[in-house]
Amino acid sequence: MATVLSMFVDTVYGTVFIGFLKAFLKHYEHLQKIYLVIDNAPSHHTKIVTKFLESVKDKLEVLFLPPYSQNLNPIEHFWSYVREYITHDHFHPKLEDLVNSLRSFLIKHEKFNVEVLTRCCYY
Repeated sequence: MATVLSMFVDTVYGTVFIGFLKAFLKHYEHLQKIYLVIDNAPSHHTKIVTKFLESVKDKLEVLFLPPYSQNLNPIEHFWSYVREYITHDHFHPKLEDLVNSLRSFLIKHEKFNVEVLTRCCYY
C-alpha cells in the first residue's frame, strides 16, 4: 500500500533530509530492505547524506531519477493534485490558513486512495 510520509520544514539541507530519511526508516522498520526512488535535489547529494546512505545501505538503497525527469516522478503528479485541491479557486487570507489546508490534505491522503493512485502512480 502506498503512503505519503511528509514533514514541514523551512528549508531542506542535507541534515534535514537525513532527518526525513531517519523518520522514513523508522516508519518502515518492519520491512527488510527499502528501495527509495528520489529526484536529484541538491540536498540529496551532499557529502553528509552520501555518508549516511552508506551507513544504512543494508536497509535502504536510494535510486536517483535521471536529471530533469519530473514526468517520471510520481510525487510531482501528487504535488500537482495538492495544488489543484488547495489553491485552485481557494483564497487563503493568511499563510496560516494555507498551511492548515495543506496539513489537512496531507493527513486525509496519508493512505493513498483511488483518486491519488490513478492521478499520481504508474501501473
